Amino acid sequence: MDAVFNTTPTAIDKEILRSTFAVVPGPVSIITVGNRTERYGATVGSLISLSLEPPLVGFAMKRGSGLLMRLSLGTRFGVSVLAAGQEQAARDFAESERDRFERTPWCEESGVPRIDDALAWFACDVVARHEAGDHEIVVGLVTIAERSLRQALLFAERRFHAFSSHPANKDQSQ
Repeated sequence: MDAVFNTTPTAIDKEILRSTFAVVPGPVSIITVGNRTERYGATVGSLISLSLEPPLVGFAMKRGSGLLMRLSLGTRFGVSVLAAGQEQAARDFAESERDRFERTPWCEESGVPRIDDALAWFACDVVARHEAGDHEIVVGLVTIAERSLRQALLFAERRFHAFSSHPANKDQSQ
């Protein structure tokens, strides 16, 4: 069955769209590139799993961002999905007027900065970039994936929230 799409642009007020998306909770992640001496990172709220075969993730960045300029095809990058309690790191990496790594504990792993104590961590290589309005979607091939049992940090209604999918009595060996 063929999908039918309306190709005529329909204007919607940006504030209505922004406030509507504000109710949709999402993970808070920090994307990093570089190494111990020359590093860069930014907070994103758009991380998605794209495919298991091959293992792909994606995220959107505003065009012209400092991070996007450093993510050419083949570039290795890290994704630290933040845990509850890492709100300050999310704020620090969302600011442009500071050393984003200054107050956030991190280490270098697999050639990229990794935020300590994150909920999950991925090492990826850029395999594609796609224009999408005033953003670009970056697609990364996942080469390493690790998780913890911490509570997730989510962002919704313009606030941070803790979320746990790990009931206290659940068998953790699964």
